[in-house]
This record gives sequence, C-alpha cells and structure tokens, in this order.
Amino acid sequence: MRKFRNWHWWLIFLSILLIVIAIFSVKLYADRHAAAMAASKTHAKSVSEHEAAVASSRRHAARKASKRHVAAVSSRRRAAAEASREEAQSKAAQVGQNHIAEANQYAYPVAQVKQEMDAPYTSPIKEKVVFLTFDDGPNTVNSPKVLDILSQAGVHGTFFVVGKQISPETAPVLKAEYDAGHAIGLHSMTHDYSLLYPSRVGATAVIENEAKSAQAAVQQVLGSDFRSHIWRYPGGHFSWKGLAAADAALSRLGLDW
Repeated sequence: MRKFRNWHWWLIFLSILLIVIAIFSVKLYADRHAAAMAASKTHAKSVSEHEAAVASSRRHAARKASKRHVAAVSSRRRAAAEASREEAQSKAAQVGQNHIAEANQYAYPVAQVKQEMDAPYTSPIKEKVVFLTFDDGPNTVNSPKVLDILSQAGVHGTFFVVGKQISPETAPVLKAEYDAGHAIGLHSMTHDYSLLYPSRVGATAVIENEAKSAQAAVQQVLGSDFRSHIWRYPGGHFSWKGLAAADAALSRLGLDW
C-alpha cells in the first residue's frame, strides 16, 4: 500500500511536469509564430518600401526623361521655326525681284539706271557700264543662242519678254534665262502697236492691262514670288504721244521703264 502511494505521487509529479512542459512548448511555439509573423510583416514592409522606392525612382527618371524629351522637342521646334523664319526672310528678300538672288552682286536697281539715263552727270554710277538687253522673246531659236554667247562671255543681260510668246515650248527657255542670272523684264502682252497706241497715242487702260497680263504669264513659269519691275514699251517710249497717264499707271504697278 505504501508503495502504491509513492507511485501515485510520482504520477502526479510527472503529470504536472508534462503539463508545465506542454505549457512552455505552447508558449515557445506562440512566441516563435509571433516572431515569424513580425518578421514577415517587417519583410513585407521592407519589400513594399523598396518597391515604392523603385517606383518613385522610375517615376522620377520618367519625369526627367520626359522633360529631356520635351526640351529636345522644343529645341528642335525652335530650330525648325528659326530655319523657317530664315527661309521666309530669304524668300521675302527675293519677292518682287526680276532676277535670282545671286544676281544681286552685279545687278543695278532700275531707278538707278533710269537716273543714269535722265541725269548722267549727277548719277552715282561712276564706272562705264553697258547694259545688254534683248527684246521680243522668249523663243526656241534665237534665245538659246543668245544664252550660250552670254555664258561663254561670262556676262549677263536683261530679257524683255512678250507675254504671248510664253508657251509650253518656250517656258523652259524663259526659266533658263532666269536661272542663269539674267533679269527678266516685261515687253507687253501682245506687242500690237494698234492696240497699245491707236493713232500713235498711248492707250492707258490697254497698256496697264497688258502689263498685268505679261506679269501673270511670266509668273506662271517662274512662280508667284517672281515680280518684274522693268517695262519696255514696244517701239520705245519716245515714239508715241500721250504716255504720261500710262507711265503713272505703270508706276502704280511697281514698274519702271
């Protein structure tokens, strides 16, 4: 009986010990689980912060790249706009001239030439100058020959063209005259004395209309930017009467003679 009681106490002790061990095991497991959860949360937070930092860095880089792209585009647009302005200024400088821009170095303003003719002793032109002029073209026979001779001599002239002479066949000749650096003047549309000077008196309205028509005919070949400022009366200026009104009309059109 005594022996049984001793075993009884040992069983109670072992039971209590097992319970204590179980409690500590459960607590240890709970602590480890809590630590693992905390570590997981910390890792998740770290990953989230890292991803946020990466995303922020990418957004910043994208904004910088976008700004650089915008700046580059803006720079290209400014350069294109500047080039466009320069081209427009270059074209504007040539609008209304009867020759290409390269001819400026040897061409004389019409008004200056007229001053030389009207008042030779007070003209600013001091050197001896010969102005070569050719009327009644363009044509496909003589005009090319004249162009060849001028090219061989290295000199330039002024071609006074008649509007009705301009056709699909002669247009390349007119273009060749212009491209070679020669000046292009107007010599009426019809070259018909009976229309321009009935009874040898200048018909102002007819002369004005023929000047406009001849200008338009030349522009059909050389472009709308071309504008001649030179007019030569068919038969000359001194051969007819009553040209004062026609002179004034031509002047209003920007034409000298």
